[in-house]
Amino acid sequence: MDLASLKLKSRTGRIILVRPTEAHDEAVLGLRTHPITRQYLRFFPETLTTEEVRKIREGRADNNTCLDFHAHLMDDSGSVGDFVGSTGLFNIDEENNHTDMGILLSPNVHRGGIGTDILYTLLSYAFDERGFYKVIFETGVDNLNMRGWLEKVAGATIEGTLRGFWRDLINGGYSDVLSYSILEDQWRDEVKGKLEKRLGLL
Repeated sequence: MDLASLKLKSRTGRIILVRPTEAHDEAVLGLRTHPITRQYLRFFPETLTTEEVRKIREGRADNNTCLDFHAHLMDDSGSVGDFVGSTGLFNIDEENNHTDMGILLSPNVHRGGIGTDILYTLLSYAFDERGFYKVIFETGVDNLNMRGWLEKVAGATIEGTLRGFWRDLINGGYSDVLSYSILEDQWRDEVKGKLEKRLGLL
């Protein structure tokens, strides 16, 4: 499997996920330091340089427990268009057949269904192509939008609260995190169909 050139196209034809490149380091910098992004990911630093973004990208590319993607709109010809966020698999555990999944979505496309399209595409890859048994999501207890998506849109299962799990660089101290999961049979029997219906694929 050539992961370096892997591309995942959404079934809606609206989104394409591609492996990160230097061309979008500046966009990633803007996304990671945006006040709306940091509102719930308060362990992100307030400032970054493009050099630091490059080091993060290259370090994760060399780490076989990570598989990062940049999310782009697809233009009319089916080619890569505007950058709208990043997503990926991390803490990949091949022995126990599970992975974490995350998403950073550009604030200008919030609440437009783009996030659902991105996560559906990556969940399909994780379960249907890679054959993972379990996908885990973690989000701050105060991130009501992400919690709402996980609970009401996807129907993920709450596993518990991770107390003082993320460092809070804005307010000081640490913040609590909720852990959610989707199992393979849950994906197959419930979640996949719910997301396909929401995306107009059924």
